[in-house]
Amino acid sequence: MFYYDKILSCLNEISYDTTIWYTPKLINNKLNKAGFLPTKIRFTVDETAELNGNEYKVGAEYDDEDDLENRPSICLHWYFSPYITNTDFMDMSDWEKLKVDIADILEHEMKHLESARKRDFVGDSRILVDTTELLEYLSDEDEIEAYALNAAREISRKFGPNRSKRAFDYLIHSDGFDTNETPTLLIYKDTCNQFPIIKRKFYGWVYYYLKQIYQV
Repeated sequence: MFYYDKILSCLNEISYDTTIWYTPKLINNKLNKAGFLPTKIRFTVDETAELNGNEYKVGAEYDDEDDLENRPSICLHWYFSPYITNTDFMDMSDWEKLKVDIADILEHEMKHLESARKRDFVGDSRILVDTTELLEYLSDEDEIEAYALNAAREISRKFGPNRSKRAFDYLIHSDGFDTNETPTLLIYKDTCNQFPIIKRKFYGWVYYYLKQIYQV
């Protein structure tokens, strides 16, 4: 099942508010009350010295043990700089980007939830290459499927439904990447370039999702 459009539609109903501590509560309550997600989510706000000034980023994680015990199993993290100068730090373009980021991240974690439930919470997915920690992570078959869905979203946002398949075919054979708009595809192409087994799996899933979601 796909969640991106429903999540984004739900977030679009939230009135724009730039206050760090208030916005996550709005998002958390709105998504949990909407009723279409298969699990409850939690939203935390944390500082990290990796960011400067008014920078921020979002991340998430799925916990299969919490899911098995019917507890909120996806935690969204909003990280901001400890050096932030004020709490009114987002403009409207930041807010629009934040909503897309959250929709992407949540849909990614929902794929992990679906995979864990299909296995009845028993065992882990297969690792294709384990020569480095990064390759072990990127070659995890659950991650390949989830990141392929993210890549399909990125391609569609950039090229639209009528050009996405042709653009995908071009991008996987070209060095002309826009890293700001197709970062997931770039990561897999560059990092896994010497491992055809990873690229075949990843590209296959991207192509599948482009067909399923956008009918291209």
